[in-house]
Amino acid sequence: MSVQWVLPGSAGMSEAVGVEERRPDGDEGRYSYEIHSSGALIIWVARGGGEAAEVDVAYGPGAWIKASGTRR
Repeated sequence: MSVQWVLPGSAGMSEAVGVEERRPDGDEGRYSYEIHSSGALIIWVARGGGEAAEVDVAYGPGAWIKASGTRR
């Protein structure tokens, strides 16, 4: 699986003009995402075949538009 999300572009919070980011599973690890109760988006990565994951990147509640893929 993988995780993909859309960030606001220079024109604001429109998905049509947003910037898409993606993290595919592979040699770098397995990715998943979580939407925190605060509204923050957290992208997690589990490296080396283990189940323990660390935060790859996080965005505040108003800094992302949508996310899809493997949910944590």
